[in-house]
Amino acid sequence: MSGSIGRGRADGQSLATLAAISILFIAGNISRQYLTELAGRYIRDQVLSSILIASILWILGGVLADTAVKAVIFGRILPRITRHEPPLLLVNLSTTIIFTIALGGCIVTFLDGSVTTLLTTSGALTVVVGFALRELIQDFFCGIAINLERPFKMGDWVEVQKDLVARVVEINWRATHLLTDSHKTVIVPNRMMASKNLVNYSLPERSYRENMKIVLGNEHDPDRIVSILTAAILATSEVIPGAKHRVRLEGFDERGTVWSLKFWVAVYSDRIPAIHNVYANCIRNLHAAGIEIPYNRSEVIMSGRSLSTVHETARQRNNFTILRRVQLFKALHDAEVQKVADRLSELNFAADQVVVMQGDAGQSLFVLVEGLLTVSVDDQVVGTIRAGSVFGEMSLLTGEPRKATVMTQTATVVLEVSAELMHEIMTSRPSIVDDLALIMARNKTVKAVSSGPEASVKGESSLLADKIRTFFRRIHT
Repeated sequence: MSGSIGRGRADGQSLATLAAISILFIAGNISRQYLTELAGRYIRDQVLSSILIASILWILGGVLADTAVKAVIFGRILPRITRHEPPLLLVNLSTTIIFTIALGGCIVTFLDGSVTTLLTTSGALTVVVGFALRELIQDFFCGIAINLERPFKMGDWVEVQKDLVARVVEINWRATHLLTDSHKTVIVPNRMMASKNLVNYSLPERSYRENMKIVLGNEHDPDRIVSILTAAILATSEVIPGAKHRVRLEGFDERGTVWSLKFWVAVYSDRIPAIHNVYANCIRNLHAAGIEIPYNRSEVIMSGRSLSTVHETARQRNNFTILRRVQLFKALHDAEVQKVADRLSELNFAADQVVVMQGDAGQSLFVLVEGLLTVSVDDQVVGTIRAGSVFGEMSLLTGEPRKATVMTQTATVVLEVSAELMHEIMTSRPSIVDDLALIMARNKTVKAVSSGPEASVKGESSLLADKIRTFFRRIHT
């Protein structure tokens, strides 16, 4: 509303200025003879006074024409047609042409009307100058065309040629200035910008879809890979939440199966950190799921088993590796980790399912192998859990109720370790309690709910060890 009022006032002032100059110009022409005689009295040269008054009227006419063009054409007509403000380059060009004509009128007056001599001289001069400056003139008019058609604007990311994508930072009368990702300025003449087949990554919308590829082994279940890679995309902060990200099987090569990951970022400049973080999350998720990124190799497998049996065997074989990579289980010996791997349960969840509910009693802990989980406290989302993380260990080891609700954001696979199994391991080696408590005390989540910010890790771990021993004595007596 205030913008409309301000624009209305500016239009009113422009029209008032135009009316005043028009009245002055008309009055000057009507009283031209009188003004010439009046000036002649002071100059004492009637011819010179006539030239002076005529030149003043030419300049005043130029001011009138310039004001009229700016107020009517550039102020009203063009904005309504193009729906945006006219380019400054075009406004300046109009002013230059108008005052060049006015200056030419002054020169004609000075030459006492010898227009032929002026045209002959100026024509020859124009040919010479035009031939010498033909490329600059072409750049100038291409700059006008760019400002009128607006195939790109300031801040847009454009591809001028292969492997050259940069942001537009300046458009002047001669060239367009581009800034690359490496903060190097590329200056491209306007004639080249107008003649090339440009790709504008900021039109029609500023959001941009990146496409990257990753190769994995042929032995993995495709649905499982889609879940793992989709979770990697959703766990990346640079991608647009809720956009239509895609993971698709694209083909095969000598290393295995080629997967295409397509995801949306808000602006083109976000693509580099987004690519880095998506790749990093893919590595983490595949690492947590026990899946290796293959290298060039030749492998012969002779087996009479079905493909589903191979998949299941691969998963069972990977459980030990998955658990060994989890921080909480670093306190366990290999034999103890193998015992857990042999007796744990694998749970599969679809998207938007509850894994644990806030306030429930905890009889197991979980290791997220595949997928992405959302953590909520009192129906407020407070964070996410990524592949390779452990959750539910506080409730299992101390008997405390679940502190949060954990829901699946994608198709999810978790490994469940029961309290009975953990008690057997702690009974066979009681000192493991202190090791587990120390690891938990170093966990940021545990620190956030500790008795105070000044509590030391050692003191917290001692408190947790007492809670774990007390809880397991109580439930097994």
